[in-house]
Amino acid sequence: MRTHRARAAALAAAALLTTAPALAAGPACAQPAARKGTPGGLAVVPRGPDQFDVVWNDAGMRLRSVGWSRAAGWAPATTTGRSAEGANVVLHGGPEALTLLRAVEGSLVESRWQAATGWRHDVVVAGAGVARTMAPTGTMTAVTHATGEVDAVWVDQQGGVRAARRAAAGTWAAPVQVAPAQSSGVGPDQMGVAAGAGPAGRTDVYWRGASGDVQTSARTGDAWSAPAALPLGGTTGGLAVVQAGARRTLLFSAADSQRAAEYADGGWSAPVRLGPAARGSGVPRAVGVGDRLEAYWAGSTTVETVRGAGDRWSAVAPVPGTGVLAAHSGRQAVVPWVHGDRLELFYIDQNSRLATVGRTGDGPWSAPTVIGSVA
Repeated sequence: MRTHRARAAALAAAALLTTAPALAAGPACAQPAARKGTPGGLAVVPRGPDQFDVVWNDAGMRLRSVGWSRAAGWAPATTTGRSAEGANVVLHGGPEALTLLRAVEGSLVESRWQAATGWRHDVVVAGAGVARTMAPTGTMTAVTHATGEVDAVWVDQQGGVRAARRAAAGTWAAPVQVAPAQSSGVGPDQMGVAAGAGPAGRTDVYWRGASGDVQTSARTGDAWSAPAALPLGGTTGGLAVVQAGARRTLLFSAADSQRAAEYADGGWSAPVRLGPAARGSGVPRAVGVGDRLEAYWAGSTTVETVRGAGDRWSAVAPVPGTGVLAAHSGRQAVVPWVHGDRLELFYIDQNSRLATVGRTGDGPWSAPTVIGSVA
């Protein structure tokens, strides 16, 4: 009896993971013809204590996903057939529903999957006509607050920074300008943008300014503050922030190195050099592990990592077995994710395959597991 129950549970979990990325698109968004691009946009969607999905954009620029559960392992990858550029920003994940924010054909699109209805793709900001200047590039992020409100932030087609808020009930407000278009040669795809949730519903946003400096603005209530430069030196556009209450750590790519600076007690610390610069304009990705941060990025020969906080960081170390990453995987080359006492690191290898290595606690890294092709 126990064997039958275990098998039934495994089959049920596999069915859930396999059907989660069902191919039906909602009526609000017609399907465009498939296009050619480069795989990227890796993100992890939590679905439950022992269950998650990994999503990415394939070479046809379609959203694909593969699910894992402790009961059933990896399920077959599936495709929604919906073209997209750049990041897949996770807004919500659960056993019965998930929500992603994506840039599709120059529009900001909320892609939602529900167990009962499958996928629906709704345009939030149209990328045509008057709204064209507000339309997002693939450089975007979002912050979900404890109240259920969401602030989406993106770089627009002219190099400005825009934002839109979604109420807890699901209604999106009209986009607003956070920063005007760049007046220099820094293009939208070189800017980078990061955001974190502060206390009392505050949203802090960071991006690369016209002179290569780190710029910031904050939303409190219904208003955004005027953009201001931070005294952190220059950045090449790779930005990530980890925020906990009033304390925040900003990781960014400089011309010669990866760096970190911490905000506490009303001011920013001097930047700390973490290690060599990432390949291309890759973004350092960081997660909280216990009382420290761990940062990961694509090095010249392997994924590299450091751990620490404030001004105390370890030496840079390679992640064993990861090897050279795909040259085209760019800003979403490496995605760390923590569930329980397990840290999983997902990446696109040089053979355009989705792969992962993992570690339990402070134990050794596992050998790489190749999940499948991302093309």
